[in-house]
Amino acid sequence: MSGQRRTQVCGLPGLLRGLIAAASLALSAGLLLAAADPAQAASYQVTATIGVGSMPFAVGVDSSTNTTYMANSESDTVSVINGATNTVTATIGVGGYPDGVAVDPATNTIYVANNADGTVSVINGGTNTVTATIGVGGGPAGVAVDPATNTIYVADAPEYSVSVINGATNTITATIEVYEGPDGVAVDPATNTIYVANFDNYVSVISGATNTVTATINTGGGSGPFAVDVDASTNTIYTANNDGQVSVINGATNTITANIGVGLEPVAVAVDPSANTIYAANYGSNTVSVIDGATNTVTATVGVGNVPRGVAVDPSTHTAYVANLNDNTVSVIAAAVSDATQTVVSCSPNPVAVGTATTCTATVADTASSPVTPSGTVQFGSTGTGSFAGSSSCSLSGSGASASCPASYTQAGSGAAVITANYGGDGQHAGSSGTVAVQVYQPLSGNSTCTGVYGGTGQNVTVPAGATCTLVPGTVVTGNITDDGTLTVNSATINGNLQAQNGGPLTITGPSTLIGGNLQVQGGGPVSNTGNPAGGSGYGLTIGGNLQVQQLASSTTLSLICASQVNGNLQWQNNAAPVTIGGPSCLGDSIGGNLQVQNNTMPVSYTNPAATIEDNTVKGNLQTQNNTPAATVSGNTVGGNTQTS
Repeated sequence: MSGQRRTQVCGLPGLLRGLIAAASLALSAGLLLAAADPAQAASYQVTATIGVGSMPFAVGVDSSTNTTYMANSESDTVSVINGATNTVTATIGVGGYPDGVAVDPATNTIYVANNADGTVSVINGGTNTVTATIGVGGGPAGVAVDPATNTIYVADAPEYSVSVINGATNTITATIEVYEGPDGVAVDPATNTIYVANFDNYVSVISGATNTVTATINTGGGSGPFAVDVDASTNTIYTANNDGQVSVINGATNTITANIGVGLEPVAVAVDPSANTIYAANYGSNTVSVIDGATNTVTATVGVGNVPRGVAVDPSTHTAYVANLNDNTVSVIAAAVSDATQTVVSCSPNPVAVGTATTCTATVADTASSPVTPSGTVQFGSTGTGSFAGSSSCSLSGSGASASCPASYTQAGSGAAVITANYGGDGQHAGSSGTVAVQVYQPLSGNSTCTGVYGGTGQNVTVPAGATCTLVPGTVVTGNITDDGTLTVNSATINGNLQAQNGGPLTITGPSTLIGGNLQVQGGGPVSNTGNPAGGSGYGLTIGGNLQVQQLASSTTLSLICASQVNGNLQWQNNAAPVTIGGPSCLGDSIGGNLQVQNNTMPVSYTNPAATIEDNTVKGNLQTQNNTPAATVSGNTVGGNTQTS
């Protein structure tokens, strides 16, 4: 910096620049307080220190892109910082002595006030290039943006004024006179109100609709407000004052409601509205004071670099960025994680057909006794062969103790996919993850009623609970069927086993149904295995293995097993529902092994036999034991022994 330029800067306003210069010299001589003991910062900590340009003076954050912009006053540059990696990704040349920076997230535009040459640099955040330079005169210092109106406000210290810039045309539309030494400026977009911190102990209140000063707030003799910020959610304004205090202003009444003691000579202030937290940068003590907006008390003091001059907050990550003037760094401050979380992920529909999207929603809950709504992002992953549409990550949204966000998953091949949702945490919350298994099925060709059934004709098939499926004539399932829902098999072929568990009615009819393996039913019911409809002839249902029915639920609904050829054993055991095996309603069964009807107990209201066994051909033994009421047995041809009791 040339001597001429330093003289010019120190005069804008002279007192402010002089104080910073004096503080810098005093710190070099060891006369001012050293960095605060990190032990004082019980809830907040410096998580990274980033090297930037020479004499970083002001900072702005775009939370929509997780990007921070650092104005380096000695280098005449702006450093662009990636908030995810805490690395400088670009350096942009601007005007002389950049003293203020603000971001318009709606247009991805950054505005930099260049103090030494009286201009504002306009930067395109997409290309990191200067697209315009606006002359404002004097010595511009603080800058603020109203994204709702695309209007920029620049505080001009030596001119005692605020320049109003139209963001669409990059032209000055008004100049508003304020008090002496305006340095900080902030906007409340909810009320279209602008607040200007004037170093001569006043805050000017400006109507954005009329560009006129509507009120002036006296912050007290000797207070010297340097900076100002707004919490639009509470209509509260905070000023950092040279007397070591932060003033709290009620935006509805324009009155000071509290003065909070912080560190030495606070020169910057920033608000995290979602956490109701305020950060004050104390350049005289190399610290940042963290204030609870609900109680107006300092809850932590965090040691940072030499001469912290600027501070800004990313409310989406609850991270504060501090410009350290004398050591050319940025301190990144985050709240120490205090709240555990639980992440639950669910997908709908599930099961889902091949090639059909399922929406997977991750819900993150704060499990602390006094929960705070989680924020940040969730990253999805899958063990399957599918992919997520658009992006595999999403940003949480919610209220109270939980927040959620969705992602869309589609898989081209059948089979199970485990979906994982990883929440990385935020300043308040620890990370967590959750998983869910998604069944992706190949639809059964021609079986339009089998909605929600997964598997395919060339593989195993599952009928989940609540699903209904009818296998139409000609269907061939080469694997097994697991039935937990309601299944009807009509002249279809199942090469493997059919296992039904706690499902609804199971109905199997001919005239040409084949089950190559075993038919096992456990729970649920009733069961109807009829090889031929009434009036048919021959065995229309063939079971290559055993037929076993156990533990049907209590019911007086009659199950029927007839006109069937069972190559193995037929067992009806431990059921609470009646059955007819064989006639007289249809043809008897052919049983290659044993027929056992045992330990069945009917409901009290059921007075007929527990089982009726008629007109069957049994190559092995026929046993009926411990049934209440006793089974009725007649007209059977038995190759082995017959035991009834």
